[in-house]
Amino acid sequence: MLSHVEIQTIIDRLYFSVDGYSLSFADRTGPLETDKSFIYGEMLLESLSRVMDPVSPQPGELFYDLGSGTGKLVMMAHLLYPFARAEGVELLPSLHAQALTVHARYDHEIRPALAEPRGEILFRHGDILEQDLSVADVIFIHGTCFQEAFVNKLVDKMQACKAGARIVAPSGLFYVPWLERKHEIEYATAWDTAATCYTYYKV
Repeated sequence: MLSHVEIQTIIDRLYFSVDGYSLSFADRTGPLETDKSFIYGEMLLESLSRVMDPVSPQPGELFYDLGSGTGKLVMMAHLLYPFARAEGVELLPSLHAQALTVHARYDHEIRPALAEPRGEILFRHGDILEQDLSVADVIFIHGTCFQEAFVNKLVDKMQACKAGARIVAPSGLFYVPWLERKHEIEYATAWDTAATCYTYYKV
């Protein structure tokens, strides 16, 4: 099992020259330029562990990051937990392309040297509202800047999740009877403030 220090070293190596903020800004043209749902953000490794540990990821489970950017959170989840597959979905093309580049480097430079086998990694280019989430076990939604109309559509999408699926959502989701809120967890953001993450179970 990799320590947090080892995982952070791997992430720093893979993302040393990656600027997701600039890539996101370049892609946000036309209608996306003023859509706050596409404002880029990242999660710290220790904060991800803090909000994910309570949902107890199990060997063989499937993880989805909706709005995965450069893929950093997917890579961290893949290294932290025994998921069979860690999958990211991203609409902005430059961010998605960067995730593919990092994934290729990981498979070539890092994966062969790991002492223990790790699960699959997959990055999809597309709209998160069009993804099949029916097989997901753990879903991460870093929707801090998501607009209300979009969150409503996303919550409706969660109806397709199987019973027992866990949803980890910094900033939270609107109340619906088929999502049971289990945890409220404070965590440190990448921009040096404190925030609250909520976890939900599909009932």
